[in-house]
Amino acid sequence: MKLKSLLMILVLGSLLLAPATADAQFTESWKDWYGHVAMGYSFVQGDAADIVKDGWNFSGGATLYPSDWAVGVSMGLDFEQHDLKREVLDAFESSGGDLDITALTVGLTWSPRLKGSVGFYVNGGIGGYYLKGRLKEPGVICGPICPPYSWWCYPGCVPGTVTTDSISTTKFGYNIGVGVTFEVGRSSLIYIEAKYHTVETDVSTDYLPILVGYRW
Repeated sequence: MKLKSLLMILVLGSLLLAPATADAQFTESWKDWYGHVAMGYSFVQGDAADIVKDGWNFSGGATLYPSDWAVGVSMGLDFEQHDLKREVLDAFESSGGDLDITALTVGLTWSPRLKGSVGFYVNGGIGGYYLKGRLKEPGVICGPICPPYSWWCYPGCVPGTVTTDSISTTKFGYNIGVGVTFEVGRSSLIYIEAKYHTVETDVSTDYLPILVGYRW
């Protein structure tokens, strides 16, 4: 199944939840703001899939809901890392390398305040995306060496991985996603989210993280 099809299924599934709960009223357990943390696997899309492999995403942030609103203002900080593909490394005659993406985003989240333990939401926004690519080789790292569980350090060198070249840029991007929530406390939820990101780099950078998170 293609990932875009998976995203469409999640969207349709969220919409199907609405008729069953259309007559529900706002619950008293809702707060004005929420924090959240999440992690998951990120699937690279488009041209970027020719350069990097799928990777991992870690995210956090907060959402503010004005009084009695079903629409909230969300802010997020995302980080993800992808390894460069072998053919790219071969072209640069390098044994290793990766791409980091750090995103600071702001947007809107629509989440009906419905009764019941299962809910849904749709969100979208814009942000700044900082991308940094690195080429790496095995090498020697010199500096203070601090053995674990010790109270002292000493100068020396140890085998490690060193960065031989790097490049970075900051670009504008936007995202849209959908999630399903599962209540685990009076004002806390576990959620599953799929969010599609597009970054306006010279070579299109698109990725789709599938996240499992906690909101409190």
